[in-house]
Amino acid sequence: MSLVEALEASAVAPHPLRLRDWRGEVRLGGARPLVAAVREACWPHVQVDPQVALGTGPLWPSVRLHLGLDPLPCPELGEPVVFACSTVRVLRGHRGHVGAWTVVHNPTSGALLARRGDQLMVRPTRPTPPESLTADATSLLRLLTRRRDEAAGARLLHGACVCPTGGDAVLLCGSKGGGKSTLMAALLKAGASYVAGDRTLIRLAVDGDGDGDGARLEVTGFVDPVRLGPLALEHLGLHADVGLALPGKRALSARALCAATGAGGRPKARLQAIIHSAWRPDAPARAQRCRVRDLPELEDFTHRDPTYFDWLQADSPRPAPGPVHDALASLPALALSGAYSLDSATREILAWWGTLT
Repeated sequence: MSLVEALEASAVAPHPLRLRDWRGEVRLGGARPLVAAVREACWPHVQVDPQVALGTGPLWPSVRLHLGLDPLPCPELGEPVVFACSTVRVLRGHRGHVGAWTVVHNPTSGALLARRGDQLMVRPTRPTPPESLTADATSLLRLLTRRRDEAAGARLLHGACVCPTGGDAVLLCGSKGGGKSTLMAALLKAGASYVAGDRTLIRLAVDGDGDGDGARLEVTGFVDPVRLGPLALEHLGLHADVGLALPGKRALSARALCAATGAGGRPKARLQAIIHSAWRPDAPARAQRCRVRDLPELEDFTHRDPTYFDWLQADSPRPAPGPVHDALASLPALALSGAYSLDSATREILAWWGTLT
């Protein structure tokens, strides 16, 4: 079977599994191990409902994603493209066109990704286990939802998010190494619920789109691995070799982190406040209650990693500041800085939180 024939076959293959969250739905089909791995990676922010009809609203087209494990031949793709980027590595691949399909090859995982209209496909170019392709498939879904939501005025911020008492949410922001993930782990252990590990999408919900009480900010999270250093692992009572090894840290999945802390997951919540963490070992501990407008420029929180799979929407411009930005600026904030301890910071946060709820 030629590559074009394989792409056309994936377009007409059955897609029986529907993943849905508050944004909408997407239909998955293909190899069961890979579909199951993608479903697991999206926990707890999607629910599987085989009975629900596929949504066709203006912001959510009838997306079909085919996931296969049978290797396909890798075509000659001449145009270089930044395939993905993180603080750990930059992946570069190649892009080209096969018939009416736009195709990208990831040389690291061996994945071949293709798009034609609302049809998406992820297939290997060499024999590979399902987990090797999971990141490619889930990143496709994340970009799809992110770009759609940003077009509707939402913003993606670099920060963890939890619900301290099971109700409204607080966003944990700060620069790299400022203690966001460590602080989140401490709050989860103290009884908070998990919303997001590293990236949080914020949108403005209005009366009729929420609880019926007027405009409010609503958050949902991208289920990213959480990177924890030795201090956080010790605080949680976890072994130093848990999770995936990274330089100076370990990466835990959302499910593993919730299991370690006994925390539950929330797919969405109302955003009540923001915490800015700037932990430094050589400065005295300090906690300041203020407003978000008093914190460092809000743009510093914007998620700046080069987007995954820019080939999917090369013409999509970056959203300009809007109502979400203005609403964020008026929220209560708590600025933690210096060499604070996790126990003292947790007590300070819960005391401050009690004055807001």
